[in-house]
Amino acid sequence: MLPIGFSKMRTLRKLHLSIDERANYTMLAWLLKHFTQLSSFTLYCPSCPALLDILDSLPHNSLQELELGIIELTDAQLQHCIPKLGTFSNLKVLQISHEKFDNMEIMTSFGSVLRELRNLEVLHLPHGKGTEAVVESLITACQTLQGLRSLRIHSCLNDENLVRIAKATLEGSFIKLRELLLDWNICTTDRGWWEFFNTLGSLKELEKLSVSMPLEHLLKPSSSTVIAFVRAISQLPRVRHIIVAGWLLDQMDLDMFNAMKKKHPQSQNMILTSKICVNPHILVDD
Repeated sequence: MLPIGFSKMRTLRKLHLSIDERANYTMLAWLLKHFTQLSSFTLYCPSCPALLDILDSLPHNSLQELELGIIELTDAQLQHCIPKLGTFSNLKVLQISHEKFDNMEIMTSFGSVLRELRNLEVLHLPHGKGTEAVVESLITACQTLQGLRSLRIHSCLNDENLVRIAKATLEGSFIKLRELLLDWNICTTDRGWWEFFNTLGSLKELEKLSVSMPLEHLLKPSSSTVIAFVRAISQLPRVRHIIVAGWLLDQMDLDMFNAMKKKHPQSQNMILTSKICVNPHILVDD
């Protein structure tokens, strides 16, 4: 934990912390009150009983980046923290994709909170049953964020929600996106991805697209879905990195992609990531 003397660094602008449950979070909240010019704050920890106090201590006018990671929130914390997020009026980066929000009733207010964060450029949404229940309203709220450059919605989409995002691009939404990360959405099907890629508008600024699936839910796309995928990529003039890890692409699929790649404006820079990285566990017999 930071020493008390750290409070004298009143011009501190960035603070990234990774701490454990033994930390003195009340002391952290007290320290944060001294950093009135703080623009970027990251907190990774397993639990944070004083999270509301910490959010209260952050400078609401100067804070531009907020990232929370692996924090187990109680319903009471969630109920108070969601409205609090809306008070950071100049926030440009909100990354809470590691959080699991399960309470459906509490999450109904999250969409209106997002609408208040008009300056957001990076939004990585949480997962959980609560997010799944309101994801349609969250997508609608995201459409109001005109400056959005990076959007991650993971582990909570079904086919209907997936296609809703694609249709939004046809309506003129998400035109400034550089990253669209729709990974680990295990409730989506081959049919949903076929319709998604057939519907997706031309996102002229998009540089990175992730549609990866976890190892436990591999997806074998039909030939028609692969055709739709390749055609959609061909219409994204700046895309350089496409992640389809967890998609079971055969050699014919890859040949079709590579043929398109040769004619693409980013042919020299385009990367297709199709393999899942697995960390091996070595078992040693006694």
